[in-house]
Amino acid sequence: MKYLLPLLLLSFLMSCKSGSPEIYQFRGENRDGVYFEENLRKEWPEDGPAQLWSFEGLGNGYGSPTVTNDRVFVTGEIDSIALLFAFDLSGELLWKREYGLEWMQNFSGSRMAPTVVDDLVYVISGVGDMSCFSTDGEQIWSVGLLTDLNGVNNRFGLSQSPLVDDDLIFCAPGGQDTNFVALNRFSGDIVWISKGMGEFATHCSPRMIEKGGRKVILTFCESSLIAMDGANGELLWSMEMDTIGLIYPNTPYVEGDYLYSVSGAGNFGIKLKLNEDASDYELVWKNKSMDNLHGGFIKLDNYLISNGYRKQYLKSMDVETGEMVDSLKTGRGSIIYADDLLYLYNYRGQMHLISFDQGHFELISKFKVKLGTREHFSHAIIRNGVLYVRHGNALVAYDLAL
Repeated sequence: MKYLLPLLLLSFLMSCKSGSPEIYQFRGENRDGVYFEENLRKEWPEDGPAQLWSFEGLGNGYGSPTVTNDRVFVTGEIDSIALLFAFDLSGELLWKREYGLEWMQNFSGSRMAPTVVDDLVYVISGVGDMSCFSTDGEQIWSVGLLTDLNGVNNRFGLSQSPLVDDDLIFCAPGGQDTNFVALNRFSGDIVWISKGMGEFATHCSPRMIEKGGRKVILTFCESSLIAMDGANGELLWSMEMDTIGLIYPNTPYVEGDYLYSVSGAGNFGIKLKLNEDASDYELVWKNKSMDNLHGGFIKLDNYLISNGYRKQYLKSMDVETGEMVDSLKTGRGSIIYADDLLYLYNYRGQMHLISFDQGHFELISKFKVKLGTREHFSHAIIRNGVLYVRHGNALVAYDLAL
């Protein structure tokens, strides 16, 4: 581990923080794909909403942008180097910084969405080079999840957006002994280490919940959905998946006593009932037809909504029964929600606007994202009436505001 700013700056950052930090992260405020926006357009012209700006020059990558009140942050790869880009809200490039090497073996390019907390930005490359930057581009600290923390990479490269809680930042090196770690987010120092199940990290960006006075971290490892005590990393329970799919990118969702998850590669959608402090669970149902691979899922009222992998339809499921209610042919893709409408970005680059009522879908509009390179794997995001879509080397901002 190396420190690239004087300790004086570190002390200043720690002394200036007050109250709960403001966090911007993968798939929105709660990592659930729901964006709390209002007064968005209810339909689009054939060519889609007006384009506000675009930037072509990110290099290779699939990581979504992260948008704050005045900045847009996104990662990319050029000539095997991992890069963090910062833009203002008009699309002007403010700075870009190297933070290590990027994954080059298959689907080469950046994988993760930066996690931004107040004036600090956290990134992890596909080969585990993790860095903390100030929002002005100063590198505060760095650590190698594989080189310094004895992690083990997976088949497609590390693809996790780190989780923050107060002064801690959590990530999964995936090693046999140093499997999941909590670091001081201001210095990068290790606070605790968990052996987890000793399996390599998947592509899941973890979630933390608080239940019965206990903070619990939920994520996936090679074979299982797991829960760990957020105070010390103790493994509380694990649920083995039907098929080892290796990646499991979709972050679990918890509402009240119930946990919901959707996984592809021969696995399933599930509903678990957690006990009073989430230290154990019981299975309520599972349904293999809800098999999204890495496009996320949405819970709305009494329904789970996700895009199928084997059968390429958008699907809704009754969470009480675990039975399918409706489907809409859209192709595989990622799904988010804002202002009472669903947004589905499929692998062919088509952005769909879809209404949803009592479990049933209706397609309103769609358009093709024309800029960019390679696969359309990124998750779109919405902030302050703007739809941001990353497609390979391009980042495009569309005007959704009425």
